[in-house]
Amino acid sequence: MKSFFILIAFGFINFISWNFYGSFFIINIVLLFFFLELQYEKKVYVKVLLSFVFLLVFNLTSIFWLFTVDGYNAFLILIANAILYLPIFVAYFFFSNKYKRLLFVAFYVGFEMIYSIWDLAFPWLSLGHVMGNQWYLIKWYSVFGSFGGSLWLLCIGWCLYEIIVENRRVFYISFSIGLMFPLLSLIQYANISYDNLNTEKIDVLAYNPVKKSTKYNTTKSMYRTLYNIQNIDFIVTPELFYTGLYPSELKQGIYTEFFDFYHKKNPNTNFIIGTELINNQKIRFNGVATLSQRETLFRTKKKYVPIREFTPSFFSAWYPSYYVKNKNDDENKITNSLNIFPLVCYESIFSSFVASKSLNAKALFLLTSEHFMNGSDFGKKQYLNIVRIRAIENNKSILKVADDGISCIFLPNGKIESYLSEEIEQVQIKLFPKQSIYSKIISIL
Repeated sequence: MKSFFILIAFGFINFISWNFYGSFFIINIVLLFFFLELQYEKKVYVKVLLSFVFLLVFNLTSIFWLFTVDGYNAFLILIANAILYLPIFVAYFFFSNKYKRLLFVAFYVGFEMIYSIWDLAFPWLSLGHVMGNQWYLIKWYSVFGSFGGSLWLLCIGWCLYEIIVENRRVFYISFSIGLMFPLLSLIQYANISYDNLNTEKIDVLAYNPVKKSTKYNTTKSMYRTLYNIQNIDFIVTPELFYTGLYPSELKQGIYTEFFDFYHKKNPNTNFIIGTELINNQKIRFNGVATLSQRETLFRTKKKYVPIREFTPSFFSAWYPSYYVKNKNDDENKITNSLNIFPLVCYESIFSSFVASKSLNAKALFLLTSEHFMNGSDFGKKQYLNIVRIRAIENNKSILKVADDGISCIFLPNGKIESYLSEEIEQVQIKLFPKQSIYSKIISIL
């Protein structure tokens, strides 16, 4: 019965944490350790079953909104995530009694880091992401990243559990030291302003048309709409602005005349366009096309949504892959020439991936489509808060241009400088060439 009440309390607090106040999740870590201790003396199959139920509650109350997208696949995702993390819980019962909580914390964070590497990665529920809705408390993510946030939550929750159970002085001291992280972050957030900061800026136009037609008519409409707008450094569209596009169509095809005409009047403007690409073998890639007066370059998406976009070969018999991965593109050339790195949608969820790509960039552009969320405000806000963490981790402004989502500009402290709600929004983006400690650490690793 005690386990049942803990599950109910955990689920309720988990919902509050992921959607409103991330710091409440500390209470859930305490509940987690109480739950694990209650199962310690039970039979093995009971331990496994109840641990699975606990993980299922965690997933369900965090990403329940997936059921509004696709009920069947949402069910599979919840089950798969619970199964993947189950070995960590089961291992807890076999650890030495003296070190079991320490080893649990280490195993959990280590698994999060490893889990984010493989092709079926879904790092949305990395524990450090839960703090995105209280970004003013996590400026220290620029040193330790969201994995450090996971470690912090687990450790401070562990200390609080030990204070309740053991009442030992060492845990009071550790808990107090842990609380210094958000406190110092809050003080720093309150005392640093970017409003009058003397830093380099670029003029950017976010173009997010309400309606799209054929590729030709969409290009023609963009040309007519934007032709008289002057002195723009970048024009950025959402993800999948073009679908089913052959690279040659932007290099010497029928669309190029519109870009040529535009560049004659605006030679310094760079287009960054979300593009689905098809090669001569009819293989599809999701990615970005950049067009300047000098050249047209392409980068392909490196992190795909598992199953929905990309399926590893060992699952392809049941779920054929829609997109294909590609390592050979113009990615480095784009970053070096523009000092901007354009991310595509799902890539932004990967902490270490974004950190590695931000090294030579002064700002990040995120091209995304949130149609798949089927209008879920909870999903869109959780995604917004995860992207916010990427800005903090990398000390970079992020321009987020979203189709059927929340478009905005993040400052390096996680604050939203402005929302973009119109079809055409002309804004200034502050550039920050200095790399965060976290991105430097990731580059070394």
